[in-house]
Amino acid sequence: MEESKSTDELAEMDVDVNVEADKYQLLPCLPWRYAIAIVGLFGFASGYAMRVNMSVAIVKMVSNQSSAPPSGHTCPRTNNDTTEYNPDGFDWDESVQGIVLSSFFWGYAITQFPAGRIAEVYGPRLVFFCGIFLSAIGSLLTPVCANTSFGLLIACRFIMGLGQAVLYPCYQVVVSNWAPPMEKSRMTILGTTGNTWGTIIGMPISGLLAGSSLGWESVFYFFGVSSIIWCIVWALLVYNYPDEHPRITQRERILIETKKHEYHTAMGGHPHHERPPVPWKAMFTSVPFLSSVFAAFCYSWGWYMLLTELPTYMNNILHFNIDQNALLSALPYLFMWIVSNIAAFSQDKLMKSEKLSKTAIRKVFSSTGLVFSGVFMVVASFAGCDHVTVVALLCVAVALVGLIASSLLTNYLDLAPNFAGSMMGVSNTVMTLAGILAPLVTGAIVTGNEDEEHWRIVFGMTAGIQAVGALVFIIFGSAEEQWWNRHPTREAWEAANKKETNTVERF
Repeated sequence: MEESKSTDELAEMDVDVNVEADKYQLLPCLPWRYAIAIVGLFGFASGYAMRVNMSVAIVKMVSNQSSAPPSGHTCPRTNNDTTEYNPDGFDWDESVQGIVLSSFFWGYAITQFPAGRIAEVYGPRLVFFCGIFLSAIGSLLTPVCANTSFGLLIACRFIMGLGQAVLYPCYQVVVSNWAPPMEKSRMTILGTTGNTWGTIIGMPISGLLAGSSLGWESVFYFFGVSSIIWCIVWALLVYNYPDEHPRITQRERILIETKKHEYHTAMGGHPHHERPPVPWKAMFTSVPFLSSVFAAFCYSWGWYMLLTELPTYMNNILHFNIDQNALLSALPYLFMWIVSNIAAFSQDKLMKSEKLSKTAIRKVFSSTGLVFSGVFMVVASFAGCDHVTVVALLCVAVALVGLIASSLLTNYLDLAPNFAGSMMGVSNTVMTLAGILAPLVTGAIVTGNEDEEHWRIVFGMTAGIQAVGALVFIIFGSAEEQWWNRHPTREAWEAANKKETNTVERF
């Protein structure tokens, strides 16, 4: 309690002395921590737009020989359907297209693991910048590589994956450095839902550009240039820590640092800017952490299957033209963004009310999203050729994924905030395996069988995987802080528990 009093006195002194610094706010009534989260949102949006644009552009890149009569049933073509044989396109069947779509994730899997720790030790500012910049260069080079050789295209997508792998682990560190304890969930969601906006904006723009006279090449040039512009904004506005930022108000800096200091002191934390060594053995033997990673893999299978294959399904089965296809493919992600933000706010309110435990809240939201998004995917695959019904069901399926994103992906900050970046790096490495496997498995199932029956197998398998993930998280998951977050041994944790006070309840 004495430590808390001293930090309050320090905060009062600093605010009095530096009150003139308030004029350096970026915008009136917008704290710098939320300005940084908004810049992060646009960073995720840029990254995801570069990730999903291939899913749309590839429809125009290929020769469309696969649109020949299928072995089973597809929807009848409409007058709006412009799919036709493209003699200048690449002769890629569905399995080869699966390789192209999954190659991004080969690189994405490699740098996840070290990125979190590098950001924890050296700060996330430069690491996040380099990730987007490298991906932007890869996007600009994609048309040249694709027209030169298939191998160069795969290498280019691989390099883009290397760059974007740092985004989630780095942003976990941004939140850890900048968010007061009770604002972590909302700052996490505010930034990371940029991936949804990247999908919402990226798919329609990609469809319009690919279907225009500019050709599919313009898709990659547009997003490459816009991402470089974002890099400039990030470099000018974002810093690793509040006390490094030259334009932050002193009132906000004191708010962040004193609340974090009091919280970490009460929790037996570490001094400002000091990062303890990662307890790898304890982490990899933690059942709650491993169950969260497994559930995240199952969630990612459904997420990446929809993200990479939904435009192909709408083109080859429902026979939408490329412009309509891209717009309708993006529509479900708008609903996902709405649901994820409502879910994040609802979870914060429930935790504050203490009507349910934090663990119960995370399990309810995550399992509901995993199970019922799979159910609506399966129902959509049996909805026939009623375009309105199919799109509506897919909107519900993807929207329910927002329940998972706002709970399961925040779970690492619950378990061990001191190592959130490293944990997210490990988790995203495993999640990336789903990004690699889902397009390959989908391609293997539907190659030569481009019909409703085989796509039902794809959707049904996805629903089953998500249901297993929900079951594992319900049984083994937790949102309680793990002993290795702030103690070197379990014995030290048990001893500290005997002396713990109720100071932390204020936060």
